[in-house]
Amino acid sequence: MNMSKNEATTCNHNVPSPSRLYHLEPIGIGTPFVESYSSYLTRVAHAHLLAAPDLVKHVISPEITDLVTARNKTPNKSYKLSWVVNGLSTSTEVWIEALSNLTLRDDLAWTTLLRFRQVFSERKLLREEKAWCPHCFDRWKNEGLPIYEPLLWMIAQVHACPEHRTFLLCSCPHCGEDMPLHKATKAIGLCRKCGNWLGDDGRFRRDPTDEHLRYATAIGELLAHVPCCKEIALNTSIPHLLDYLVERRTKGSEIGLAKLVRIKQIYIGDWRQGKYLPPLGAVARICRFFNLSLREAVLGEIGGEQQLIRLQMNMDH
Repeated sequence: MNMSKNEATTCNHNVPSPSRLYHLEPIGIGTPFVESYSSYLTRVAHAHLLAAPDLVKHVISPEITDLVTARNKTPNKSYKLSWVVNGLSTSTEVWIEALSNLTLRDDLAWTTLLRFRQVFSERKLLREEKAWCPHCFDRWKNEGLPIYEPLLWMIAQVHACPEHRTFLLCSCPHCGEDMPLHKATKAIGLCRKCGNWLGDDGRFRRDPTDEHLRYATAIGELLAHVPCCKEIALNTSIPHLLDYLVERRTKGSEIGLAKLVRIKQIYIGDWRQGKYLPPLGAVARICRFFNLSLREAVLGEIGGEQQLIRLQMNMDH
């Protein structure tokens, strides 16, 4: 059947423009093992038969330049993936927008810590070298699943895999090579130096402590709930939590709280007043001391009746 010129024009208008890069779906959004932005970028590059630095140099960096020209900003465009693209800075936001424009995805923010930019300090938040669970790599490979690097593994406070209850590795078990995040690899799961598989090699490894596992589990739960959290509540969640602990737990004594959690009073005071943002590790330690859920402390209805009741019940027991 022949279409009229008007019908053809209308039909063409209804066809969405194709993405410049593959519309690859991030892995694990809404779970503790959500994919990191750096891993997603690497998988997109490899899908186009490119190394990640080449994709950044020839495709993503020009897109970033176009985005910031009108904004008069100069975000970090170098391939220092740990603290830039996986993080919570202004540069992270621009990297997300650039790759979102190229892939036509609207969910890439969940592959970063950007939602916590008004909650946690950037200081010592992310590691600069790769860490991985060899058992996760093996399971994904054996089940024919994509090999990727979760955002959880990028966080400096995380040293263990909560699923396999084993320490993360930070160097190749075959050649001993450390792997900086900004150095390209042949493929995720392979050593950048010797090319060997980074999965379980059967060697004896120490089991992590319960403390390591609790931190990893708590942070994983927090990441899993990022897509459903409200940023307006995040802006004041930690100051409200500290206020509540001071008033209800240490009878109005800020120094009393500081002594209990072994953090300097000046830091507690600055965090309560919003002068500075606390490190993730400090917030996790406070929650651990009072047997509170990190997820509820950061994402809960801070200051609301329901949250206060839960906090009171935890502390009374």
